[in-house]
Amino acid sequence: MQGKQLWLHPIFGSDTNLLLGAKVAECSNQHFARAENITSPLRPRFDPTLFGQQGKVMDSWESGRHNVLEFDSAVFELRQPVSHIKSIIVSTEYHNGNHGEFVGIDVRNKGSQEWTVMLPKNQLRGHSMHVFGVQCPIDDVTHVRVRNYPDGGITRVGLFETRNFHT
Repeated sequence: MQGKQLWLHPIFGSDTNLLLGAKVAECSNQHFARAENITSPLRPRFDPTLFGQQGKVMDSWESGRHNVLEFDSAVFELRQPVSHIKSIIVSTEYHNGNHGEFVGIDVRNKGSQEWTVMLPKNQLRGHSMHVFGVQCPIDDVTHVRVRNYPDGGITRVGLFETRNFHT
């Protein structure tokens, strides 16, 4: 990773983002940018001149507009079960006006099809970092669902076992 900056180093020190290495199990809409981007360990990059077939290329998850559903969602399967999630960081960096208006995060464990709310629906600001203290409601979390209301861009999501913010 020479020459590339880690995304959360100044905020969480050596605490590991529990979403690193997670696989996208399903996603309702990846029209503008892929959901896997929100698990990147690197700072997001923005090139104002880079456009693709679907429009502006973004280093984030960005769903298409005018969602007829209540929210778009991305489900991630974690590398290993976790039980002690105490902090969530959601970034909308480089999204201002095209960011998701609200976010919610749910969890479940292997074998269960029932989602349990870990982060209720919270408002997001554009081009911002949002830090939430949470209490993980279940043990052995294997899947995480990010709810993006109603649609738009989310740059990064981090799940952490500590509340020791280094800001």
